[in-house]
Amino acid sequence: MKELDALSVKIFADGANLAAMQELYQRPYIKGFTTNPTLMRKAGITNYAAFARDVLRAIPDRPISFEVFSDEFTEMERQAREIASWGSNVYVKIPVSNTRRQEQRSGRGGGWRFSNAGKRSNSGRSQRDGKRI
Repeated sequence: MKELDALSVKIFADGANLAAMQELYQRPYIKGFTTNPTLMRKAGITNYAAFARDVLRAIPDRPISFEVFSDEFTEMERQAREIASWGSNVYVKIPVSNTRRQEQRSGRGGGWRFSNAGKRSNSGRSQRDGKRI
């Protein structure tokens, strides 16, 4: 069996607990981190930007994905630009649709790194993972 460091896949940790993220940061096989507004809310985080900046200070040299939280495309793009400005290791997750099933058509990749975060349904759940957004 291969050692974790020898795997050809990259393992990213998902969560919103800074202490746990710092512990995982000590493990070289964890290649990056991702979080989202749902996880942050469940962890009791009330200031998204402050939490993100704390994470970025603690983990300055690995990719970290943060997700926009608006349901309006214009605001999603504004949030994406702001989030991307927080650090060179930041990736922005943007939903491909909103809760009204409208699909995002513009604003992609405006100089920042992004990934699709699934579709939002009318229930406020991501169709990608079923978690409430």
